[in-house]
Amino acid sequence: MGKVITISEEAYNLLSKYKEPKESFTKVIIKNFSGRNKNAIMGLAGTWKNNPEVVKIMKRVYNERKNFKLRDIKFD
Repeated sequence: MGKVITISEEAYNLLSKYKEPKESFTKVIIKNFSGRNKNAIMGLAGTWKNNPEVVKIMKRVYNERKNFKLRDIKFD
């Protein structure tokens, strides 16, 4: 048996962005909020491949991390 809920226009629009064609809002909610989506980050693997902007940022981060030095802290 279903339940009727009221959501704001903003919430509806947000849910709509995650909805696939012919997918119910119930499935969208379950898919995104049930905890079964723990490995969803793995779905991002390769999505930024060959993106020049991402490559540029990653190179900058890598170089900055390479040159990172910890400060010496003296405790009295």
